[in-house]
Amino acid sequence: MHILHTSSIFSFAQRHLLSLMPFLTLSRLRNALLALLEMTFARTQCRSRPFVYRIDPCTACNIRCPGCEAHTQKTTEKRLLSLQDFQTIVDKVKGYCIRASLYDTGEPLMNKNIYKMISYASANKISTSISTNLTLFKKEKHLHDLFCSGLTVLQPDVDGVSQATYSTYRVNGEVSVVKEAIEAIVQHKQQIGAK
Repeated sequence: MHILHTSSIFSFAQRHLLSLMPFLTLSRLRNALLALLEMTFARTQCRSRPFVYRIDPCTACNIRCPGCEAHTQKTTEKRLLSLQDFQTIVDKVKGYCIRASLYDTGEPLMNKNIYKMISYASANKISTSISTNLTLFKKEKHLHDLFCSGLTVLQPDVDGVSQATYSTYRVNGEVSVVKEAIEAIVQHKQQIGAK
């Protein structure tokens, strides 16, 4: 069983190697290699530290997807990660963290500090990625901050190109809004020559 898991880690490394290269330091590389070796040999006591972190900036979501439970969760706890808490996390893991994935069950763009969080991670030489439904993305409000933040990977969640198909999987979302956001991001990326 761990062989499948190990191969998925190597597959992750292969897929993301080019985008992660600028963030590697000797100590981060040493830690990642040690982690992969310890996983390969199914070590129960490890000296390595995790090198990829998933930090959810928001556990709420603005749309209702049938495969996701974010909109059904009932909680009295805060659902937005504060910038200060995020900075504390980054400060604790920056010595060995190569990538911080800033999404999980919620919509990251619901956190008004998302671009500040990405900028803080980028300033600490940590690669960042977000997965977003892009329905909250407003060109005039977000485009500049997105590119200034230093985000490494943007994964737009699009589950269909027609409204009929899209609304089956992204209930209450509008595919035209998502397409316009993607178009604006790609055009701006090309205009400024960003990676």
